[in-house]
Amino acid sequence: MKRGLRAAAAVTVGLGMIAGGGTAGAAPKDTLELRKATLVAGPPSAPPCTIVPQHPAPGDRYRACGPDGRSVFDLSAAYVATTPRDAKAVRTPSGSWVVEVTLAPGASEAVRRATARLRGSQMAMVHEGRVISAPLVQEPVDGPRLQIGGSFDQKAAVQLATELKG
Repeated sequence: MKRGLRAAAAVTVGLGMIAGGGTAGAAPKDTLELRKATLVAGPPSAPPCTIVPQHPAPGDRYRACGPDGRSVFDLSAAYVATTPRDAKAVRTPSGSWVVEVTLAPGASEAVRRATARLRGSQMAMVHEGRVISAPLVQEPVDGPRLQIGGSFDQKAAVQLATELKG
């Protein structure tokens, strides 16, 4: 499933902890990390991924399974580690499903810088050491909300929104 990330036309702000570089210890359970993702193995012929998440610190680089259970990504150190204020599944006027994530106060600028740097690359959204989404950054997120689009049905969009809320 191809997913894309773009800025949402909305207002509210909301994310918490911003971390750069090598912070000691694993990130708190409700933290969402944004990391550059480089696909190293993937479907259709890839065997099921068996890498177990190790709950790395935001400054650690590591390898992780993709959300499909078959893709494998090399992940950079976290560009941003934060707690989303909200995430919800939304049906667009065209009838497709997207996930809108509302950032915590203070996180918008760090997310804007990270998505500007990663434009044209995959960005992993990591929760508890596990890649829950790895969209292609189509444009920098400039504002307090970001939107993840893809080939979602309602169930998949609701599931991803639930995971993003921690």
